[in-house]
Amino acid sequence: MGYIIASAFYFAGMMSFITGCSFVYIEIYHVNPAHFGFLVGLNVISMMFASTINGRYVEKLGTEVLSKYAIYIPLVASILMIVLSLFNHPPFG
Repeated sequence: MGYIIASAFYFAGMMSFITGCSFVYIEIYHVNPAHFGFLVGLNVISMMFASTINGRYVEKLGTEVLSKYAIYIPLVASILMIVLSLFNHPPFG
């Protein structure tokens, strides 16, 4: 049940990114709309790269061990984004 809940939160985050990234990139960060697709493509490539690395570590360590420690990566990233957002300056560039 824990894996299902974790997968649901991951999927919810991914859907939030897909629906909100155009607004964030173009309106908040003032990215040229012609470059928007390039940035989304970089995000997709990053996800593919992370998925490949994850697949290799799952074979070596197992799902339970990897899930136990990998849950801290999004936690730290979320805390970092909250702290950066407190400075009233988008943490993009």
